[in-house]
Amino acid sequence: MLKINIATTQDLEIVNQIIEASNNDPGGCHKFPLFDESSIEKTDTYVNFIARDRNQGAGCFTLRRERGIASLDMICVHPKSRNQNKHIGEKILRYAIKYTRECMKLKRIELLVQNDNVNAIGLFKKAGFETFDTPNTDKGFSMGMAI
Repeated sequence: MLKINIATTQDLEIVNQIIEASNNDPGGCHKFPLFDESSIEKTDTYVNFIARDRNQGAGCFTLRRERGIASLDMICVHPKSRNQNKHIGEKILRYAIKYTRECMKLKRIELLVQNDNVNAIGLFKKAGFETFDTPNTDKGFSMGMAI
């Protein structure tokens, strides 16, 4: 069963292991920076999460409050968790949407997705995200949804 919690310094090593495994995966589309003790802790602007499946690090993500909306800055699923048909990315995304609505009290969530990350684009569209920015070959494009 997947459990998602706000990440703390106690989770730093596991979160960074998830990010490193994803960054080193040949099928990965984006390289994420690692956290340090000061950047993992919740602030008024950022909140980082860790997802565990059977006490193993399965994924992590970051929500950022900006201009009255939530920005989903990162969803990172461990490569071993991606290929188990457990829909970890989908569950993380649903949790992020729910947290944005219920805890952050925001009515919109946005993200930037890489042009070549076909699986993520499909996931976001399935969840109801719509493109609102023209694709850019360097950065990708923006998607968002009202919640």
